[in-house]
Amino acid sequence: MALFEVTFPTDISYASSGGPGFSTTIVGLDTGAEQRVSRWSKARRTFNVAYGVKTYSQLQEVIKFYISVKGAAYGFRYKDWTDFTTHVDGRSAYTFSDVALATNTTGGDVASGSFTCQLAKRYAVVQTDGSTTSVVIRELNKPVPNKVKIGKKLEGSSTITEISSSNFSVNTATGVVTINEIVAGSGGGSGTTIYGGCEFDVPVRFSKEMDSVMNLTLDTFDTGSMDSIELVEIVDHAEHPDE
Repeated sequence: MALFEVTFPTDISYASSGGPGFSTTIVGLDTGAEQRVSRWSKARRTFNVAYGVKTYSQLQEVIKFYISVKGAAYGFRYKDWTDFTTHVDGRSAYTFSDVALATNTTGGDVASGSFTCQLAKRYAVVQTDGSTTSVVIRELNKPVPNKVKIGKKLEGSSTITEISSSNFSVNTATGVVTINEIVAGSGGGSGTTIYGGCEFDVPVRFSKEMDSVMNLTLDTFDTGSMDSIELVEIVDHAEHPDE
């Protein structure tokens, strides 16, 4: 997907509204009952950031940003202030033990630099019987640079230890982590589970309606506003199939 690795102004996004949504077909029956068909396997997020534009300088900042990405033609990063870390509450500090990412199942040690895994976050809630709902795994394709921690747990161990930042690398455009520590003699090998935590952005674009025209209002000489600035999350079809 065409996307610039640039973040929408965070002082404007802080006052935005919006969040995740789904596409569910609901068919009402003559009996009053209903059938529900979930069309999307995962949520897609939309945001309206118009509420964050309070000053003339912020108005100009959005105009410059909009023209730079050519309306809806190019995507960009967006900080969702309600959910931007792998901590369960979405905003507290992330740790290297937040999410189990992958386990080495090759049957032995792997060469340094050959083990990769995708940063992710998991969503589930506990039911009344103690079990959890189906876990929804969200791939994190846009980790914030220098805001990633990685850990490992050896097979049979209950302790997760942090991996030094010098022993892994992160592709901040895809969220893929390459581990350089799972080698013989360094406590790696078969059964080792990699954990991770990070801050992350959402890949978004301006909506189709925004692509046609950006409606601006100059309220006073020093203040400006917009009725609506809608941003839509860009999803990968391979990672976001129709159910």
